Amino acid sequence: MWSAGFVTAWIGLVYIFHFVLSRYYSLPQMFFVAQDRYALFCAVLFLIYLTQRNFAGFSPARLPSPALIGGYILVATLVAWVGHYLVFAGYSLSRDEQMAEFATFYIRSGMLGMPIPLEWQDYVRGINPIFMSTQGGHVAWVSNYLPIHAAFRALVSYFADPALTSPLFLAIGYLALWRIARRLFSDRPDAVLVTLLLAFSSTQLLVMSMTAYAMATHFALNLVWLALFLRDDWKGHAGAVLVAVLASGLHQMHFHPLFAAGFIFWILVRRRWALTAYYVLAYAAIAVVWGKFYPALLSDIYSATVPLKGGKHIDLVSRIELLINHRLGRDMLPLLNLARFIAWNNVLLLPLAALGAMQLRWRSFVSKDASIVLPLAICCGLGLALMVYQGHGWGYRYLHGLIGPFCLLAGFGWIRLSGPDKSLSLKPVWLSVGFAALVTVFLTIKAHDFVKPYARAYHMAKSIDADVVLVDTRAGVFIQDIVRIENGVLSRPILMDLDFVDFDKLAPLCRKYKVRIFDQTHFLPLGVPPSKVSVRWSKGRAMKRAYLARIGCGQEPLTFTRSDWR
Repeated sequence: MWSAGFVTAWIGLVYIFHFVLSRYYSLPQMFFVAQDRYALFCAVLFLIYLTQRNFAGFSPARLPSPALIGGYILVATLVAWVGHYLVFAGYSLSRDEQMAEFATFYIRSGMLGMPIPLEWQDYVRGINPIFMSTQGGHVAWVSNYLPIHAAFRALVSYFADPALTSPLFLAIGYLALWRIARRLFSDRPDAVLVTLLLAFSSTQLLVMSMTAYAMATHFALNLVWLALFLRDDWKGHAGAVLVAVLASGLHQMHFHPLFAAGFIFWILVRRRWALTAYYVLAYAAIAVVWGKFYPALLSDIYSATVPLKGGKHIDLVSRIELLINHRLGRDMLPLLNLARFIAWNNVLLLPLAALGAMQLRWRSFVSKDASIVLPLAICCGLGLALMVYQGHGWGYRYLHGLIGPFCLLAGFGWIRLSGPDKSLSLKPVWLSVGFAALVTVFLTIKAHDFVKPYARAYHMAKSIDADVVLVDTRAGVFIQDIVRIENGVLSRPILMDLDFVDFDKLAPLCRKYKVRIFDQTHFLPLGVPPSKVSVRWSKGRAMKRAYLARIGCGQEPLTFTRSDWR
């Protein structure tokens, strides 16, 4: 009953702070209203239902056969791959996904950036407006994300569809979690089963694996790292460091070290001085590799160019400053983010994980005999304490790499709840899996409905008969993200964000190329959510539109080369 009360209270806090007291209505509120609140209200009713039933009684649990578990993992992998096309129409909604896809193609060609043709070097930011590194300047587009996730996608593209990358890593994560659970709960097959069922029934794990986000890779590599770490031999620890190099370089460096920090603290508490020093030195070296050497390599490759104005600095100091001063200082959204995480995962995940963490006592933080519950609780606690604004994401993606530890903590919580005599039936867990399946269907439909207008808007813009399409992004929520380079090729028509095209470059563009304008009169009828834009932020684009009208550029009615966007 306390779980139902907690979720109800949390929903109330979300409404008070983000709808009654807040003056803003942004993307997280939109997702809560359109998706999360329905799942959360149903979760409360489901939890109340569970409290009205008596599940006491010994219920021996046998793990399904390896063939059955492997079969489910294979099916989930295929569902995630097909879902990329069936749910999202093969379209990547967010700039994060686009950067992964964009970098895939230049890495596949053996480069660390996409060369910019000379004729387009004055329109660098118009064509690729944000999430670009400063190092490429005006000669190459370089993603401001680290390259390993895109490198994995490039590797997969040699033998399969790169969209299969995230589903494959989902499978790897499942397998690693299975191995870890069997090690930790060797005498409790019921706890192993609970751990796996909570992961298998996570809507977030499945739907995020339908996308190009790096999060499925984080989920997998964190668990592979933990499986190697728990071997506790030289091969395991050497392998863990190699995995750490890859995991830290996936897209943003801080995600994996925050996961590993709890386990390094654990071996420190257990007085394993040499092993602690080994990991501290290893992660310090990893920070230098990705925070110093990689940016220096890019600077060396593109040393002849002036740094891109408005680009992102990717060195270690700049990333730490951004994380502390901006993200942690201004972007904290714990109420909405935790609500979204609860809605997109099994309803019993957090209650059971909380029960598992409650085993800890204060002396556990200094005890040489501290159990693995300590590092699991630390890494999950750090994730919950740092719930910053995420923008787009299916579930709360910044906790994605910690879903494995949450499931393992829940396994310990199940042991505590059922007791050493296994006096509790597994029926409530199975019921929660059934409930999660229904929620998954609902949320997947909602995700499809949200993405569809953007996919249509993109394909409509790319169907315009023109050399260049200037996208006036006023009045559309995140409509700027349709401006992209598809499949690593500048193809006609080239989409440009009007906001990022310099005023003095408009006339030359119009003289040389066939230019058309794509604005709210085109994308709002497709279902793109409208946004309120302040006069301050829209003034520049309004002036540019007035100038274009004055010189007669882009004023002709739109004609289309195809109609598959309709």
